[in-house]
Amino acid sequence: MTDRIEVGLPPEIVGLIKRQIAAFRRRQVDLHDDGFWRLRLAASPDENVAHEFDELTASTIAQRRSADLEVFEDGLGAESIDLETAHAWIRALNQLRLVVGTDLEVTDDDSWRKQPGQEGFAEAVMYDLLTQLQGALIGAVSEAEGL
Repeated sequence: MTDRIEVGLPPEIVGLIKRQIAAFRRRQVDLHDDGFWRLRLAASPDENVAHEFDELTASTIAQRRSADLEVFEDGLGAESIDLETAHAWIRALNQLRLVVGTDLEVTDDDSWRKQPGQEGFAEAVMYDLLTQLQGALIGAVSEAEGL
């Protein structure tokens, strides 16, 4: 079992991802931003239970998400990361993917995909990049942990 995951992302990719993180943080302050609804799903169909759950957990969840994003952003230039960091990266990538995917209205079919020159093409490319990176990390972590 290895305790490090090789990442070594090219500087151009690091720059793109850092810009996406900055955009995410700017939008995150707007609690009514439609792109974030996937990160705020109700814990229960019962409105009272969902509200109580949110009251008890919202701050802790927000702190964890913020910490994961910070770990991800701080480590983006690294050649390798440890397993704990890799788990934080996976969680941060999931946040970013959910918001970008919600903005793109990603579905199971490919109807949301864009062609060069179409509005949303850059966002679709970013979604694919985040998806590929998350998938590669999940595979590397699974292998490293002997799963």
